[in-house]
Amino acid sequence: MPTHLVNMDALIRREDFEIQNENKATSSLGESQSLKIVELESDSLMFKWLRKPDFQRTTAYWTPQKIAGFIHSFLNGDLIPALIFWQSESSGSIFVIDGAHRLSALVAWVHDDYGDRNISIPFFDARIPDEQAKAANETRRLIAQQIGTYAEIKHGANLSDERKRFAAKLAAGGVVLQWVKGDSTRAYRSFHTINTEQTPIGEIERRFIRDRKGPNAIASRALVSAGTGQFSRSSFSDANKSEIKKIAKEIYEDLFVPPLDTPIKTLDLPVAGRSYSADSMGMILDFVEFVNRNRNPGIDPPKPRRKRKLDILAATMTNDEDGSTTIQFLKNVRRASSLIAGTKPESLGLHPAVYFYSATGNYQPSAFLAAVSFVLEIQENNRLNKFTECRKEFEELLLKYKHFINEIVRKYGSGHRSLNALAKLYQHLFDGVANKKSESEIMPALAEDDRLGFLKPIIDDDRGTKKEFTSDRKSAIYLREALDRAVCCKICGARVHLKSISIDHIQRKVDGGLGSEENGQVSHPYCNSGYKEHMNHLQNTIVQN
Repeated sequence: MPTHLVNMDALIRREDFEIQNENKATSSLGESQSLKIVELESDSLMFKWLRKPDFQRTTAYWTPQKIAGFIHSFLNGDLIPALIFWQSESSGSIFVIDGAHRLSALVAWVHDDYGDRNISIPFFDARIPDEQAKAANETRRLIAQQIGTYAEIKHGANLSDERKRFAAKLAAGGVVLQWVKGDSTRAYRSFHTINTEQTPIGEIERRFIRDRKGPNAIASRALVSAGTGQFSRSSFSDANKSEIKKIAKEIYEDLFVPPLDTPIKTLDLPVAGRSYSADSMGMILDFVEFVNRNRNPGIDPPKPRRKRKLDILAATMTNDEDGSTTIQFLKNVRRASSLIAGTKPESLGLHPAVYFYSATGNYQPSAFLAAVSFVLEIQENNRLNKFTECRKEFEELLLKYKHFINEIVRKYGSGHRSLNALAKLYQHLFDGVANKKSESEIMPALAEDDRLGFLKPIIDDDRGTKKEFTSDRKSAIYLREALDRAVCCKICGARVHLKSISIDHIQRKVDGGLGSEENGQVSHPYCNSGYKEHMNHLQNTIVQN
């Protein structure tokens, strides 16, 4: 079973490098050469002034095992890489330039907060996802088993010989510190050098650093945290911060609730997978940028029938000084997310198990982006009603050949790199069923496409020869049987997701239909609104003629 990552993002506050603080009170701390563990206790002056840059990636990439192992190494006297600090002359705050995860792990141990206790609860507005709580509890269990809590080691009597040695290390040991000299420009240059040159980092992290003050990065950070924590710049007004938080929370509810757990034992799956991980941060940044490409803040969505360019914003974003551009970015994202999820009348309610998860239950970020692209394309070309009419046939093909998504991602890469090929696959399948072609006519034609001609039938390397069921195979068995029994829309015939159920009047209210059980049926929100309105309009036109 995959291990949930530990969310330690709350443990060191974020702050703008250039923020001013007239009441700075840290000059007496000096630039000590080591950090004692007691300096991370809540009443320590050092802890009170510790900060991390506001643009730094989420501190949520370590497993419970890695945290327990690091703390054990620290107490065992093993060599720990130096932390790199910088003290701001304008605010007095002490920023961790390198080593945020290492420092956060120590803070977590000292405060017994692994994403679910006194510091984290207010930071996340008391919204601790189940997966975050599970990771915290697993970390706490490992710590108790292998090390002991900080309070036990510091104050405990009757310690084992090993834990007595740990206590001695607490008294004598510390973490080596190095200090960056200079102003905020020098501090940022050091951070950038460390995180892009000296230490290899991924493309997503580079993009977040590059656009740290841009609406794309700020909107993405707000979205994946449901508007909790520190995501906005200090220059944003309280009103704009509140608006960003409100919209981000609405989108989060559509995309990330309920939390994902494996092996899969329910069809009530989150549309966007796990809410905090390297994959989710990258996918959401791609999503935010894709939806907002070629759109200026305050401008209405593009007119229908415009040829869609399947690209991601590539240029460095203009800084958002007051939060208004971030708000517009999030509003555009909300419009797009409402098309694929939720219960608003425009929602197609795409079933996650059909569109976003592999047959073995693995979340597929590239499939999410492709589905967004596909839905926006058919909306802009006024083909939502045509999609509704052939949706069942389209989704059956998608389910049968969903291993093609894995093949495309392996060939072109994850995220937006596979976007064009995946969107082309969706469009090919849709055009085929819309033109009433059979499967035997639709699938062979893929070989004629330069980007899709490599697709092959699935090959199961394992073939189920192992005696024990793997987590993936357990998920595959459940998904296969659950999808066969899934509730279907009585209008289009395709499967309905639990979070996108609409109850439709079989006989319309305007025609005297009652709200009785006999007159109700399950449907997708759009089927019950846009498509029915379309069909009623057609019928009225026929009658009038």
